[in-house]
Amino acid sequence: MVSRKAFYIIVTFLFSISAFSNQNATPVSSHISYQDETIHLEFSGRKDWDYSVEKKDRKGGSAVEITLDSLDQKSLAEVKNFKADWVKKVSIDANGPDGKTKITLDLATDLDVFDYLMESPSRLVVDLFPNSKKTKSNKDTKDAEKPVATDKTKPAGNQAATKDSKSGTRAPATADFLEIEKSGLMAIADKKTFENKLAGIFDGADPFYDRFSLKDYEIKESSIIKSKENYYIPFPNHILPVADWARIKNAETLFEIMPNDEKDNKHARLLQTLFKNERDQVFLKTYDWFMEKYPESEYKDLIQNMSIQVHLRLWQNEKSASHYDLATQKMKDVVQKTPEHPMAEKYSLMIGVLAFEKKDYFNSLRSFQNHTKNALWNKKGSFSNDLAQLGMALSFQNMNQFEEAIKSYDELQKNSIFEEMKAEAAYRKGDVKLVERNYGKAVQMYADAISKMPGFQNNFPNAYYNKAQSLFLQDKYRDSLDSYREFIKKFPQDQLTPFAMTRVGELLDILGADKNKVLGAYLETYFRNGDNPSAIVARLRILSSKMKGMKPKEVASTVNEILDLSKKSELVGIDSFSKILISEGYAERQAYDEAIKMLIDHYRKNPTTVDRELFTKRIFSNIYSKIAKQVKENNYLDALKIYTEYFDTWLKNSNRIDIKYQIGKAYEQGGVYKPAINYYTEVLNKFLAVKGTEAGKALLIKEDMPSESELYLRLANAENQDKNYSKALEYLKQIKPTDILTEKEQIERIVLASSLNDKKGDVDRAILYLTELLKYWKGQPEHVAEPYFILSQYEQKKGMKKEAVESLKRVDTLMTDTGLVDKNLHKRSLEQIAKIYDSENDFDQAIVWYDKLLTQYEPTNQMASVRFRLGKLYFDRGQLQKAQDIWGQFKGQESESWKKMAQEQVSSNEWKSDYKKYLDRIPAMEKN
Repeated sequence: MVSRKAFYIIVTFLFSISAFSNQNATPVSSHISYQDETIHLEFSGRKDWDYSVEKKDRKGGSAVEITLDSLDQKSLAEVKNFKADWVKKVSIDANGPDGKTKITLDLATDLDVFDYLMESPSRLVVDLFPNSKKTKSNKDTKDAEKPVATDKTKPAGNQAATKDSKSGTRAPATADFLEIEKSGLMAIADKKTFENKLAGIFDGADPFYDRFSLKDYEIKESSIIKSKENYYIPFPNHILPVADWARIKNAETLFEIMPNDEKDNKHARLLQTLFKNERDQVFLKTYDWFMEKYPESEYKDLIQNMSIQVHLRLWQNEKSASHYDLATQKMKDVVQKTPEHPMAEKYSLMIGVLAFEKKDYFNSLRSFQNHTKNALWNKKGSFSNDLAQLGMALSFQNMNQFEEAIKSYDELQKNSIFEEMKAEAAYRKGDVKLVERNYGKAVQMYADAISKMPGFQNNFPNAYYNKAQSLFLQDKYRDSLDSYREFIKKFPQDQLTPFAMTRVGELLDILGADKNKVLGAYLETYFRNGDNPSAIVARLRILSSKMKGMKPKEVASTVNEILDLSKKSELVGIDSFSKILISEGYAERQAYDEAIKMLIDHYRKNPTTVDRELFTKRIFSNIYSKIAKQVKENNYLDALKIYTEYFDTWLKNSNRIDIKYQIGKAYEQGGVYKPAINYYTEVLNKFLAVKGTEAGKALLIKEDMPSESELYLRLANAENQDKNYSKALEYLKQIKPTDILTEKEQIERIVLASSLNDKKGDVDRAILYLTELLKYWKGQPEHVAEPYFILSQYEQKKGMKKEAVESLKRVDTLMTDTGLVDKNLHKRSLEQIAKIYDSENDFDQAIVWYDKLLTQYEPTNQMASVRFRLGKLYFDRGQLQKAQDIWGQFKGQESESWKKMAQEQVSSNEWKSDYKKYLDRIPAMEKN
């Protein structure tokens, strides 16, 4: 009801009014720190920042100058006292240009400087970090070498280009107002719809975000396959709010009452004052009294509509369901009883919008449908009818009625006369298919919308983000990466951009990018967004990746930080995700016990919510790594103990083949060959069953599997050791190609072939194999020394003692030159050389090599027999003193028998000498 004495106008503000305050009167606060190889300065205390950052070259180094509003005393002291290896000194001029503060950091090494602004709250951030490879620009080299000074005044946030706002006094039907016309139709005059408030900013150094791109040749298929075993936490879809719904909800209703001397007028104006001052509880009590006192007052309608606003306010402030119910019921009464009422059209939409926001989609759908059925509002060109149609589509979508949702969008796109509403329908249809998990169709619909209505693309970030999300969920990683890059470029200030940047890092990792590039994406996400909960995943990945090189105390601190950060995120699965990242960090440190405990404890505490397959695979992986580490270190008993420990629990249902391969190696190392052969055979059979298939390719990548040739080599060696020589030779012949074997394995293969030929009685062929190997092989000393030793054994069998000595001397030369030969092998080689010379009666050379053997190995080995033989050689040559010196150095209980034999030799010699002297003193007659 509108009369001469009372009226109300609905006003939609398309801009916000902020109270002006002299913010520059308050000093700026700052914090400086060193984190993640970056000097990080953060300033707060301004909404709009007037500052400059300049890097200058000076003699003996460079400096960074930061000029901004004055700092408080605490900040001045903290910055001035900052110490870091990269900074020679920090100086502060509190009375710089225009009364500003100038901070100068004299650098000890050349650093890049990067400044940017952050929101919520407003902050200026300056980061200094080591020089990275810079993207070349199209500017001249000379220009590029000049220091770049930034002197700017800008707000803390993205300032998108917008049209000039119209100003003026409040009046119906102006650019800033929404009017209820006499006909009851809602009209929007010169409405500033679909402004791009999130559009991108130009990055002059890297306008196309090439730092996040990959060339075709950089993409690794093996990395993509391996990524299937990784965990990527689901990020939220981009749910775009309906801007016009917000305008309707927030449209301010002005209640004006013309004063007069009537009592009800005075009391109505009292209620108006209480309403404006938001004295809501007092208003409601007074309202009840007024309605009872003046049931026929001309202000009744106006006061009732005030009460609706009051109930909505109380519901929003107190979250009281009763106030919501009263407000919606009163709005329904207006809509149903007086549909021609100026407020009825707004209330009809509001009922649906409020129900939708409460996620009461059934009632929101019913409300929007009722709105479209009202003849007053469903005429061609009715904007409110279009908004209700949009509400129907969104309600259907959230009720998982996907076909009906698409149908509603199609009708809206076909029937609306507003291009912006057609765009709403086109750009939102992909969202339906995304929720339906029809990702291919979602991508197609987003692409169609962008292609057919390109003028609106900057208003719908959901199209780019959700398209990238859909491609990711289809495993189309390269296309997903490009789509995320496009989203970041267009909408760097969007609330979901931190998620997009984090996913970019994950995609780079999936596609096989260098780890530094991957980490760079996470670091940029964290630096740009700080403690924003949307950047937590990036921060968690950074912390996990750095655990490998940390000290034990740092690891404990990092684990706690990861757990604390995960509690600040509302992402579904973040708790499990944090545990996985911690276990990955432990695994990188080879702390497999800690990793396994972390995973098993979380699994047992969350048996109904945890992703069982994901966690069991992670547990299997760490058990495997723990076993493999022991096998690699030749601790075969420990490896078998670990396998036994988990055999009846976690490994009971494991189908990992690589674990069984490692157990086979453990048995082989321990000299128990039949079980080793059984495990190797099982692994080989399972491998051959999937050979040449996609499953076989995935098996080789996902598990730490040996090659087929390596499997045959292990089987050949185990069968040889088990004296099944024919089977060993058969497996040896299966090794094709041989060049995929490692250097050590290729030598092992040839040595094994020689051994099998020797056992067949073909020593000449055995010698030929080894001779050819050593003739052409340019391998490592620790690998070729053993073939030389084995060759010497065959040469001795053939009576080729001279050649055997030369082969053994090559072992000694390799040890002398590199020190990489196995010490036991070298010791045996020296002993063999000495024995060969001894057997050939070349005692001079025998003495030389026995002496060398004792000098190098007796301190750590029991070599009493060698010492006895060396002394005996001197004894037999009559060098008794030398023999006694050598025999006098016997040590330890084990050498007692040899020492006794030596003493007997000396005693016997002394008796003979004494007897000879006695005979020499007897007269010749007596001798006869």
